[in-house]
Amino acid sequence: MPDDEYREKMMLYFFGESAIILLLFLVGLIIYSNYFDISVVNALLISIVIFLLYITGRYVASGIEYTEVTTDKAYKKY
Repeated sequence: MPDDEYREKMMLYFFGESAIILLLFLVGLIIYSNYFDISVVNALLISIVIFLLYITGRYVASGIEYTEVTTDKAYKKY
């Protein structure tokens, strides 16, 4: 986890959101498996990819790497 409190808090939110999405996906997968045959390996791989991609996407999209950049002038320094 990051040393910055804001980053740590946001990362925990991202993990929580991802866990909820993963739960909904798994419930949907249970319903889907009643009608179609899907292997366990594929289901696990898809679940892991969804979890990791969501966290990575949210982290990159939120822009919390540069929290001190608030103006155009400050952005040009980096």
